[in-house]
Amino acid sequence: MTAPQDHQLEQWMARSRSAEAARSRRRTAAWHQYGPADADLVGLLADLANRGTEVIISLINGHDHRGRFLEVAHTWAIVEKHSGDLVLLRLRCVASVATTERRLPFGARSAPSSIGFAATLDRIAFETIVTLWCGVALICGELQVVGDELAVVCNATTRRYVSIETIDVVAVAVRTGFTAGS
Repeated sequence: MTAPQDHQLEQWMARSRSAEAARSRRRTAAWHQYGPADADLVGLLADLANRGTEVIISLINGHDHRGRFLEVAHTWAIVEKHSGDLVLLRLRCVASVATTERRLPFGARSAPSSIGFAATLDRIAFETIVTLWCGVALICGELQVVGDELAVVCNATTRRYVSIETIDVVAVAVRTGFTAGS
C-alpha cells in the first residue's frame, strides 16, 4: 500500500471505531432506559437466582425475608435464608425485591422450574415443622400430608386441613439434604 492508501485506511478505521463506540453507547443507554419496562418478575428473580445475589424480599403481608433465590417457577420461588431456613413463597405475594447489586438483572426468561406449588411444598417440607401464612392466618405444625388441594398440618393438640390455594408463604426450619431441584 502507498502512503495515501495507508492514511485513508487509518481514517476509515478510526471512523469505524468511533461509530461502533457511539452505537454501543446508544444500545447501553436504551437498555438502561427501556429494559425495566420489558422486564417481568419471573425473569428478574431467575436472573438474581442465577447470580446467587442476596436480596430482601418484601411481601404484601408485611414480612421481609433476606437470602438468595434457590429456585424460581412461574408462580412461586424458594428463598434460602442465612440460617439455612427455606421460604417457599407465591409470587403473587411479592411486593418488592431489594438488592445492592449494581448490574440490572432484567430480562424475560422462562422459569427454570415447572413443577407446581403443592409438589414443591411436599418436596421441601414433608414431615417437617412449618409455618404457613394464609392471608392473615398463621398456621404452625408438622406437615404430614400434601395433596393437590389440601395440606394436613398437625401440632400437639390439633390437626388442620389447609387449602393449598390459600397458602401464601411457607417457612421451613433448617433441613439437611435439601438442594435446589432435588
